[in-house]
Amino acid sequence: EVLLYNALRAQSSEAIRTTTEQGTICLSDQSYLTTLVTEYYGKGTITDYYAASTIMQFAVADMQPDLLILLDTSASTAASQQANADQALLERLRAGYLWEANQRNIPVLYATDDLNTVFQQIWSYVAQALSLSYDIYNRVAGASLDFSQVPSAIEVEPPIILPTPVPVAKPSAPAEEQAPAPAPAAEPTVVKEEQAPAPETPKPQPEPSEAVTITFEPISILASEQLEPEAIHTGLQKSLIHTPYEQKDEQGHYRYYIPIELRGKVRSQYIRTMNQQFTHYS
Repeated sequence: EVLLYNALRAQSSEAIRTTTEQGTICLSDQSYLTTLVTEYYGKGTITDYYAASTIMQFAVADMQPDLLILLDTSASTAASQQANADQALLERLRAGYLWEANQRNIPVLYATDDLNTVFQQIWSYVAQALSLSYDIYNRVAGASLDFSQVPSAIEVEPPIILPTPVPVAKPSAPAEEQAPAPAPAAEPTVVKEEQAPAPETPKPQPEPSEAVTITFEPISILASEQLEPEAIHTGLQKSLIHTPYEQKDEQGHYRYYIPIELRGKVRSQYIRTMNQQFTHYS
């Protein structure tokens, strides 16, 4: 189970590496600590801490996050949000996360404060990390990205929330054009009264194929079902969710959030980069 989770982590790291090399910032709701804390502190499926750490480090290699933040809450609060939650397990998980955060100097934020307070606290760390990352770019381009202003910008103009994607069929290859059928043989001429031609019923036009990309659910779906052959097959079927990536408005523009504080060359570069990303995955 530990190896399977870290195989997922290694696969995620490769996707992150490919994306960050293109200049895109990646956000993840889990980290390499998830597997360590779950398997060592929580479930106890592996009792050798150093073995678990070695596997974890091997899986992520050099893809260490520039910023890692731990959102903490009480086990009772977490249990109230999950059906059939094991509160003792949640207590062990929380203790493991807090211990690792203390050892690794990871900032811990209490997640039960109001949404805006938590957001402002998170952004104080994110803005600092982004400012450091963009320091060289700002000097070369002669522009300045003031990340401290983003929270207020988001409150004024929130990002567009797309509808929940639904499964769609894979686009099929366009059918080859067929030659028109030969006209039927002429019938003997018969004198008939002229009648108005019946209106032709318009043929339904096939809907254009949607661009799709494949997203994968966590491999925990398989691990939690004890890796039985039928469970593996069912899990894989569930994980292949085809969702349209290409989302455009009525003007034909991709739907993504443009921070209102971006101006001039910085705004143009942002739009150009986002268009390239959306076009690549469409």
